[in-house]
Amino acid sequence: MDSLQSLPITFLEQTVLYEAVSFTHDSYDIIYLLSGRLTIAREDVSALYTSSDLCMTGRLIPYTLSPEGAATFLHIGIRPQFVEQNLGAFGTIICDSVLEPNNNYLSLKQLVTGIAARYLENPAYHALAIHGLLFQLLDQLKKDNYFSLAVDPSIPEKYSERIRTITSYLDQHYQEAITLTSLADALFLTPQYLSKFFKKYLHKNFKDYLLEKRLFHACRDVSYTDNSITEIAVRHGFSDMNAFNRAFRSLYEMTPSKYRDQKHASLLLEEYDTIQKNEAPGEIATEQAALYSQTNTIDVSGGEAFPRHFSTLMNVGSVKNLLLDDFCGLLTDAKRRLDFKYLRFQGMLSSSFIPRVLPDYEYYFLDVDRVLDFLYQQDLIPFLELTRLPCHDDGFTSSTIQVASIPKSSRYFELLEAFLSHCRYAYPDAWTGEWIFEVWKAPRESMASYLEDFKRIKALVKKYLPDASLGGPGFDACSPESDLDGAAASFKEAGIQPDFFSVSLSLMIKAGAADQISTDRDIIKKKARAARASIRRHFPGASFYITEWNSVFVPDTPIQYSCFQAAFICKTVLELSPLCDMMGYWLFCDTNAWNDPAKAEALYFWGCGLFNKDLTAMPSFYAFELLRFLGDRLIAMGPNYCVAGSAGGHYQILAYHYAHVSSFEGLSTGTQLPFYDTYKLFEHVPPVLQHFVLNNLEPGKYRITRHLLDRAHGSILDLWIGGYANSNIDEFEYMMDIKLPPVSQLNYLQKACLPEVRTIYQNTDGSLFLDSSLLAHNVCLWDIVRQV
Repeated sequence: MDSLQSLPITFLEQTVLYEAVSFTHDSYDIIYLLSGRLTIAREDVSALYTSSDLCMTGRLIPYTLSPEGAATFLHIGIRPQFVEQNLGAFGTIICDSVLEPNNNYLSLKQLVTGIAARYLENPAYHALAIHGLLFQLLDQLKKDNYFSLAVDPSIPEKYSERIRTITSYLDQHYQEAITLTSLADALFLTPQYLSKFFKKYLHKNFKDYLLEKRLFHACRDVSYTDNSITEIAVRHGFSDMNAFNRAFRSLYEMTPSKYRDQKHASLLLEEYDTIQKNEAPGEIATEQAALYSQTNTIDVSGGEAFPRHFSTLMNVGSVKNLLLDDFCGLLTDAKRRLDFKYLRFQGMLSSSFIPRVLPDYEYYFLDVDRVLDFLYQQDLIPFLELTRLPCHDDGFTSSTIQVASIPKSSRYFELLEAFLSHCRYAYPDAWTGEWIFEVWKAPRESMASYLEDFKRIKALVKKYLPDASLGGPGFDACSPESDLDGAAASFKEAGIQPDFFSVSLSLMIKAGAADQISTDRDIIKKKARAARASIRRHFPGASFYITEWNSVFVPDTPIQYSCFQAAFICKTVLELSPLCDMMGYWLFCDTNAWNDPAKAEALYFWGCGLFNKDLTAMPSFYAFELLRFLGDRLIAMGPNYCVAGSAGGHYQILAYHYAHVSSFEGLSTGTQLPFYDTYKLFEHVPPVLQHFVLNNLEPGKYRITRHLLDRAHGSILDLWIGGYANSNIDEFEYMMDIKLPPVSQLNYLQKACLPEVRTIYQNTDGSLFLDSSLLAHNVCLWDIVRQV
């Protein structure tokens, strides 16, 4: 009985209704129609519901149920304390399958029926399971059905009811031409008091809150209805289409029409994925599952400028790598194939890299000049991270290592000034003016200390290289968003204007004292948007650099060697390019100049570079090479593809099939699987059959070259997995062959692990049809050129 009383359910019943009845409950009510036809009237909204429709009402909202004949439905009341404790006390839940006909409510319906089945059978026995399903229900609502309101957690209790009154009133009247004055009059308050109340307790002004609420509702209509964009704008309180388009683009970075197209495409994939997952719960589907067919019809005559920031910046780790001939040879070839412009490295300001020599005890710049001469000859621009190896040289450049303090003594600034003075006179102004310097803030360094050092470094850089750029703080986006927001606010308060703000991104998130892989497949995009918003809240229009990014950092797991990394790179690059001004993949190559071999061994056995320690290209390198094909005109973008173009009848289609790390395997970074079971880390996704129809092509003959990167073409990991599966030696012995491969094996790997390339020719009178089936982690590029 105690278990039953602890359930956050006020009532749950399966009801057959023959005549109209009205309710007003102090609960969040769910109505799920099982059979018949039922009209539900709530305030000024009335709609007809048929079998399998679902809706949810807010607390103390009166509604009337009117059946046509007999209607059978599930009726559930959830305690408001449970909902508000987990979602927030002042948010807005939108859950209505009739008002959002294109939304996929299948998961919510299954959770509701799962709760009801257990409750109606034996609520006390199933109390734990019901609790779990209720939390899943709220989690599902929070993801896509909830408008949250950030309220000061320390708000006095006496003001809670006022906030509830304000949000409730705006929920009912946001579509109207409401103003701060009219809202104040309705609440018997003065506009001045209400304005201060908004800013103090809701952390935004009235105008911004009203706009966000209107956009939330309008975006749902854009996404889940077929109503015209004009009708949606008027319905949700926008004065005209121009105002709606401006507001929508400002928040969602595209027009409402384009957002609708992309949303509809993603909804099809979500619906299919939901159906597949629930056809055989608990079973692992096989790659022979029926192909999901996706058709994309593209008009190639359109398009817009394509921000191509993905290969502009390359991270090479320690500057000492640039003293290695093999490394520089590999870098030269990679620049030709990837066309990056900036080279980012750490450790230039090191007493071992710039030593003092007798008899005059002057700084010795031989190694500096060797590095900079190489960059100048290769037409590369230095991007110097100034704080990773300050005045001492431990050789450990991993961004995952947290430095307790940064000892910027007078010696550091003396070395920096000597370095800058040397560069000013040794190299052309036109080149040094393009240099970029970055100052990272150590995790436990105080902001005041960091800003003091930043200001001194900026003064020196601008003194000797006035046109060079300087920025920071290298914010780790795994940390709370408030950390970066606070850092940007501190810059502003100190009167310091960086030339750019920088962050690092990955799929990792903070989980108490440890890091773990996020189960959110879009976490990197969300982190980037939040970071940019925090920065531009204090510095509008500030440049935003993602100077280090990668997928996961899990020791002893060859994720970066897998085909997953290729699909991850394509997805991430296409999502982040419009959000930032520069981005740099971490890391170019796993060959490093370590002073301490133990530290090198402690990093990762497998590594995380585009090239491994044996200078063999990884799937990640080939992913960037395929991205390099994309032209400078973006024609279309979908949830798993991109269509681009360039001059001379040249078009490219890049398609990928991304599967995220499984929530079952990826929650703990302590998860250790044998290398041959790496792909078990990822969720199962069924194959997809991609149909592309290109219209409005100039008639003629086209050469179509398909590049396919999959587990059979371009993946060194899969070659090793296959070799082990067909061998009869133990795992340890086989791992030694991987760790120390003979030269003959390296030559074979470099020749065998290449994407598949096939070319065909087609004549067309204006349209081309291309098909390809993609398994999980596959990347496919079609390079289409008109023959003259």
